[in-house]
Amino acid sequence: MLMAAGCASSQNPTLQNVTARFNILYNAERLLDDYLKREDVFIADDYTELLPVFRKLRNDTDTQLLDSVIFKANKIINSKAQSDFLNDAYFLIAEANFLKGNFFDAAEFYTYVYANFPGEQDLAQRARINKARALLSLNNVRGATAMLDTALKYDRISENTKADLFALKTQILISQNRFEEAELSLSQTLSARPPRSGKQRWTFLLAQLHDKNNKKSLALRNYKKLKKNIAPSVLNFYADVKQSAIHNEIYQRDVDVITQLKTLLENDLYVDFKDRILYMIGKVQEQRHLTTDALISYKNSVRASLPNSDQKGLAYNSLADIYFTSGLYKPALSYYDSSLASLPPSHPRYADINKKGESLRHLADKFEAVNFEEALQRIAELPEDGRQQAITELIRKRNEEEAEHLTSSILLERDTEPGQTDFFYFNNPRALRQGALEFREKWGSKLLKDGWRYEISGTSTSELIPLPANAAQGNEATATHPETTRRFEDYLNNLPLSPDAIKASNERIAASVYEIGVFYLNKLHDDYQASASFEKLAGRFSETSYALPAYYRLYLMKRKTDSASARRYEQIILTKYPESEIASTIRYASSPLKDNSPDAAYTNIYNLFANKQFEEVIKQVEEERKTKESDIFAPQLDYFYTISMGHNQNPRAFEDSLLSFTSKYSQDSLVTPLVRQHIEYIRLNRESFSQRSVALLVDEESASGHSPTELSIDQTLPETRKIDPLPQTPDMHADVQHATPSPEAAIAPRTPIPHYFVINILSATANLSPSRFAIGQFNRSRYPGVAIKHQLKVVNKENQLIFVGPFQDKEEAVSYEARILPMMKEIMKIPAERYNTFIISGEGLGQLNTREQIQSHIEHTTKNIK
Repeated sequence: MLMAAGCASSQNPTLQNVTARFNILYNAERLLDDYLKREDVFIADDYTELLPVFRKLRNDTDTQLLDSVIFKANKIINSKAQSDFLNDAYFLIAEANFLKGNFFDAAEFYTYVYANFPGEQDLAQRARINKARALLSLNNVRGATAMLDTALKYDRISENTKADLFALKTQILISQNRFEEAELSLSQTLSARPPRSGKQRWTFLLAQLHDKNNKKSLALRNYKKLKKNIAPSVLNFYADVKQSAIHNEIYQRDVDVITQLKTLLENDLYVDFKDRILYMIGKVQEQRHLTTDALISYKNSVRASLPNSDQKGLAYNSLADIYFTSGLYKPALSYYDSSLASLPPSHPRYADINKKGESLRHLADKFEAVNFEEALQRIAELPEDGRQQAITELIRKRNEEEAEHLTSSILLERDTEPGQTDFFYFNNPRALRQGALEFREKWGSKLLKDGWRYEISGTSTSELIPLPANAAQGNEATATHPETTRRFEDYLNNLPLSPDAIKASNERIAASVYEIGVFYLNKLHDDYQASASFEKLAGRFSETSYALPAYYRLYLMKRKTDSASARRYEQIILTKYPESEIASTIRYASSPLKDNSPDAAYTNIYNLFANKQFEEVIKQVEEERKTKESDIFAPQLDYFYTISMGHNQNPRAFEDSLLSFTSKYSQDSLVTPLVRQHIEYIRLNRESFSQRSVALLVDEESASGHSPTELSIDQTLPETRKIDPLPQTPDMHADVQHATPSPEAAIAPRTPIPHYFVINILSATANLSPSRFAIGQFNRSRYPGVAIKHQLKVVNKENQLIFVGPFQDKEEAVSYEARILPMMKEIMKIPAERYNTFIISGEGLGQLNTREQIQSHIEHTTKNIK
């Protein structure tokens, strides 16, 4: 009886409706509301920038509540199939996936809702709107626009969804920089009677759009509305600040902005916004080049930001920017790290700050090298008796700057983290550092020995500048700090005192400046800083070997934006370097002949891929697929396409694309093995990988696949690495008899000698990045886990040598050669007649300094092979 009653109740539609609606669905909706309320507390908008129409999601938080929502919704679908709430269950699953950042899955569930429940018009309309938002989050603006058009044209616009529909339209228009149209659309949004929270946010955004479109009176009117409606305090605060600024501008009031901001510090209404006000004051001071005052304001902002880690992170970032601009790269890097530690990864500026920090790690050494060489040249110009004193003063200033940074960073940490739980002094690193600082301030630098208290007591750290005995007259005591002594000797021993030394110093500066410019151009996509670096090089170091490449970079950059400057740099190259290969390239480019070969198409797409222009890569590959000329490069072009799509796809879709690639190119032996490695990586890291909103982050899958190092003639060769025995391959040299080995191969006949496989390119200016990328693909797919390098050596500005290795002996190099030669046509992206290959020892490689020597070695090797 009981079992029969249980079965009957489970099949009763009325009972299923009751349990689904008032038990499972109700609890799921409550969980979703709880999650949104919690997120509302933690998500902090940046009101100094144009607000996004919809608040950005964090996606990096604990998703346990959302997982519970999905579980409960699935319970309705699986066990309450006869209820009337399946549509709501599917919609809840879509919403939970959207909030988790699984935008691809969310879009699919939204599609299911409006396709299978068209009778629920309001729900279907919300599903369309939210699907468009999901597509927008995937950077699929075209798909989002199409979904918006469908919702606007073919659906009855319900009063319940009209505001969200026009808000979506506004967001799309802003993403396309169509601010005038966005202003009109947002006005329609506000006319559709949105909820109070949305109305206040969108009123502020409308005022921002008015201001951006130079409609100051309208902007002022909307900012006043927020104060009149008693908006939330954060909006009220920023509306007050914006209103004052616009009011001054409209009525041309001569009021000092800093004074005006300082009056807000005394307003009891804004006691919780002290950190923001100090930050704004710092920004104004920085714009006025009051750097010291700006540093003080930013540091005070950090101290006042105890409850607001986002604001603290922005203040740290501003401190880092100032130190970076001042050439203090170590403090700058420290503050960038502090900024990232304070900001959540979902913050709109997190990615940019992270990029700056990572870039600084690379650039710091180059900037330090430039500063060091320039300081040496300045000191070398002084009379001999003034050089040591100048070095001492330079080191003293640097020590003071580093000590000041150490002091302020310790005080900031102490003031901004009152909840420190390491009560025992010697278990607390911060307390130890503070104690050491206070000790040095009182006693100076002391050696750990008896009687330390009685030696030059009271001497501060800044006074203890260690000098050699003859460094400065009149110094009664000389300190002996090893680091300062090392710095002094570095400066003194490297002064460029002869014309040749000055020339070598200029060459080192030019090399660093050129690398800085290339990094700004290719990695940071900062054309302004790149151009400034190349112009500095061309202007100050025009006699160095880096001047011609700098002129050529400027010529290529200015061609896009400033044709007059491009022509000027072109004339400099053609006049000053008429016999160079770069001049020949320019003359050839100016001729009516154009290179439409598959090699050129591949190189163009590779360059886009290397510069992370993924949308353009997708377009170019789709165009190239329409021709049959690039069939030989089809797997590699599709690889670029798949990786580029991975920057817009969710992890599941990206994995499907990789699997499809291996199926389509199952016979390919260059790229497919590498794709299989990607698939295996995803399988081993599925849990963390599946949590991503998009499959690939910006800096993943390095476009270069190599470190673009050049080997100087006398550079020490890398340590050799033993590689695992290779599988049996056809013996390409089975019928070849070797004659007497060449002299370079007989240096130590009984000892393994490092050897290299070398590709000799008969041009000093050919772009080898695409070919080296393919070599890297080959090495990673054939020798996983073995660090086989491929490096570049320019020989006498005539040839380029790509040398792969080192291998422990000649036999290993020959084995590698047997594997790679059959694939050279696919790997090399230049015509076959422009390169050849050979094997050589490390010592022999170092002796190849001219094209004639290279040709002589090739002829000698060929002559001894019958």
